[in-house]
Amino acid sequence: MANRSRKKFDMLKVVTEDSRVLLAKEEQIQEKVWLNIDLRNELDQIKAERTREVYLLKKEIENLTKGNLDLDVKAKSVTKAHRDDVERLEKRLIGYDQQLVQNLQQIKALSEEKSVTAKRIEDLEQAAKTVVDMVDTVEDGATEGKSFLERLQGAPQKITNYVSGATKTYVAHVLGLFKSFWPFADLDRISTGMHYKKPFIL
Repeated sequence: MANRSRKKFDMLKVVTEDSRVLLAKEEQIQEKVWLNIDLRNELDQIKAERTREVYLLKKEIENLTKGNLDLDVKAKSVTKAHRDDVERLEKRLIGYDQQLVQNLQQIKALSEEKSVTAKRIEDLEQAAKTVVDMVDTVEDGATEGKSFLERLQGAPQKITNYVSGATKTYVAHVLGLFKSFWPFADLDRISTGMHYKKPFIL
């Protein structure tokens, strides 16, 4: 009887010990389960954060790509506008160069024409001076104080006076000779003029 009680006690002790061990293992398993749950939650949180970061990075990349496209379009537009401006400026410069060449040619032609005109004026002035010196000689200081233009303006009158005086002198001389050869000739008829169809009768 005592042996049977001893065996039961030993068996109960073993069962109790096993129960304690199982309880301890259950506690360890429960701790590992909670730890696993915590790790899984942390992993899910990290995955969510990484997913959000990837999403934001994709959005930023899209924005950068769109910005680059906009910049590319703007750069092409600016380049085209710049190219058009350069072409317009080049055309204007070509026009200015052609106009400059034409102006230089005109200036050269005008310079040559001016030289020719100046030579002609010089020749005319020299010829006029010669004529003025011939008809407007210095006599008793009459020409002193007069400019060359005034002397030139008075030259036609002096030439007229000279021709008139010379003509009168020649006519008087001729009439004197005529009168010396024909003393009884009527010179009054000569002074009144003669008709070209009527003969002159002395």
